[in-house]
Amino acid sequence: MVDDASGVPGWALVVILAVQVALGVALFLTARLGASGRLRRNPYFGLRTPRSLADDAAWDHVHRKAAPVVRVAFAVVVVGTAVLVVTTGDMALFITTLLTTDVLAVVVLLVAVWIGHRDLPRG
Repeated sequence: MVDDASGVPGWALVVILAVQVALGVALFLTARLGASGRLRRNPYFGLRTPRSLADDAAWDHVHRKAAPVVRVAFAVVVVGTAVLVVTTGDMALFITTLLTTDVLAVVVLLVAVWIGHRDLPRG
């Protein structure tokens, strides 16, 4: 880990990588359990919108339809985190990579939510 003035401090790297790994695990589990229908409605985990939370059928529909795109968000986080590891010597590049990775993952997740909801019956 780099501790000089131009790089990412070791403690910050550990914290950021831990958060990125946790994000990746959450996305992986959401995609896998959602695709298989084993992700139940809950107060913490999944694509939680008023329409997806309306009933079990809506929840399952949204997660099954969104799962392939959630896998893409997972891949974005994995690749971005791998790049983070090799950019620790340049703080500006590290921060740019981190922000780009996470913003892109959020955009992909918004697409996943849209795909999950687009043919969900209203009401």
